[in-house]
Amino acid sequence: MKLLEAVEALYEARPYPPVGFLSPLQPLRRDDLPLLSYRAAYASSFGTTVGAAERPRILVVGCGTFEPVAVAAANPGAEILAVDLSKRSLDKLRWQARWRGKSGQIRRLQGDLMSISRSEGRFDYVIATGVLHHLVHPQKALHHLIQRTYPRAVFRCMVYSQWGRDLLYGAKDLAVCMGADTPRKFRRLMGSLPPNHPYRIYFHLYEDAKTDGGLWDGYLHPCDRP
Repeated sequence: MKLLEAVEALYEARPYPPVGFLSPLQPLRRDDLPLLSYRAAYASSFGTTVGAAERPRILVVGCGTFEPVAVAAANPGAEILAVDLSKRSLDKLRWQARWRGKSGQIRRLQGDLMSISRSEGRFDYVIATGVLHHLVHPQKALHHLIQRTYPRAVFRCMVYSQWGRDLLYGAKDLAVCMGADTPRKFRRLMGSLPPNHPYRIYFHLYEDAKTDGGLWDGYLHPCDRP
């Protein structure tokens, strides 16, 4: 199986982030919304909001099950294109958007970010949270995204840090050696380590590891090296 197909299969089987049935009833974390604001990002990049689009076109790649909903809340009136490999993730996103009254702002597109064609137009703001490090050729992907933006577009990209995830990668390498290739096997392996072992301590502090979907995304992903 090719790497892209493996990543698609991972998120098709386990949409990320995991969202519960009652999650639309939970309020958005308002403190996080300014971090997703186009105007705030524009001002931070150019030192002014002069020239910022009044109704920005926003591209969210590798959008998962929820992020575009928060982006819509942070950018009222914006037009948002949400792209993801996983149909199941996009289905969950549609459900979240409908319940939160954001369906009119968000259009969904299933596929690889390299499949975003010129017919989709150009964008003022590109958000790629935890996406580029999952790609075989991230530089090529970033260049492709740049070609889909206006000259004064703003990018918000988050990529993994080698040193920030050093203990995670060490545990992941250990799991490969020990054949711990499922959440159940991985948790058993971590539980077999001494209580004060750095890998075990980090694992218990890693919030996403509390769910199988989060554990697959963090520890068992086929491609996530920075």
